[in-house]
Amino acid sequence: MTKSKKIISSLLVAIFLLALIVPAAAAEREEIPISFNGQSLNAKAYLLEGVTQIDVGSIAKIPGVEVSVEGYVPLRQFFEEIGAVVKWNDQERSVAVTWRDTNGPWTANELVVESNQVLLDYNTYKMTGTSNMTLNIDGPEDVPAMPEMLVVMDGAYQQQPLAMHMKQIIPMADLGLSEEELAQLGMTEMVTEIVWNDTGMYQKIPFVDQWIVQDFAAAGLDDMLNQLTQVSPQQSLEMMEQFGMFYTFGDDQVIDGKEYYVVNTYVDSAVFKQLIEEMLGQFVMPEALGMDELDDAMAAEFNALFKQMLESMELEYFYQALINKETLTTDYIYFDMFMSFVMSDPAMPGEEAKFAADMKGEFSMFDFGVEIQLPDVSNAMSQQEYFELMMQGM
Repeated sequence: MTKSKKIISSLLVAIFLLALIVPAAAAEREEIPISFNGQSLNAKAYLLEGVTQIDVGSIAKIPGVEVSVEGYVPLRQFFEEIGAVVKWNDQERSVAVTWRDTNGPWTANELVVESNQVLLDYNTYKMTGTSNMTLNIDGPEDVPAMPEMLVVMDGAYQQQPLAMHMKQIIPMADLGLSEEELAQLGMTEMVTEIVWNDTGMYQKIPFVDQWIVQDFAAAGLDDMLNQLTQVSPQQSLEMMEQFGMFYTFGDDQVIDGKEYYVVNTYVDSAVFKQLIEEMLGQFVMPEALGMDELDDAMAAEFNALFKQMLESMELEYFYQALINKETLTTDYIYFDMFMSFVMSDPAMPGEEAKFAADMKGEFSMFDFGVEIQLPDVSNAMSQQEYFELMMQGM
């Protein structure tokens, strides 16, 4: 046999052996269902030589868990090292993990439901807070990098009947403008205000000292908002669980002599998209945003852009609530959010712009049960009227 024939024969034998070995190895990678704190965990896990391996990406979605490695890790070893209880059910061939699900008389889920019910009973509250935000845009054209911005927010909220006032302030100095540019603008801060009540949403945008109203009924949003305001805390929790969200306890905190439970949760892209689809349903986006004057072609283009944005969206949102042990009110909220999405101009195929926003901040909530006051919006004009006014000005 020639040397070349021997090489070919050896390769054929090797390929034949691999064909036998690979199915056997694949058979050993038995997929294992995981439950976390009694709730199904959407995790990639398999059994290999009697040891359950789990994808660290699945672990990272559990609020309060930090992962510094990549790939797969032994499930039991990882969770037991952070103090969790791991149980193997041989009959069902599944794993149950319990970690930071109770604190004193409460489970995390029960405390969230009770705290939300307390908020409903008070019916009203106020909130104030700050956050730092960065925004980056990568596109076919050079876009100047935006500096980190301080965002100051104040708000008041009423459950029934629905009423809300939210004010957002961004100091102009944070935008990197010179004193001359600030003087030309004639303003030291950008202010955006939103008022919601049972008749519509009113908005006042920067550079425009005018309330603009969005009619909920005309946009088909009134029924959706009514349904959202009537969802009970227990129903809300069940919906969150359905979408794969978890609540876990953090370490208790003491602020100004008051003791607080700490409850963590985490929202990823998949959960957020499910929530958006659940809340928005099938209504047409231009009409919902008061742009029903768009022709069919422009409306279709707008919906296509919105769909593209949602499908390409990547989101990580970590949320921490501090619940007063005595009153069970949620007095403080801390959050850390990253979001990115891609949008392209249908008229310019292949050219895309990627938007990425990073925001981290905190809010305090107070004046529970105190009557709220909304700004006077009686002089509001419709979006159509505002659009026509702008056209006349141009």
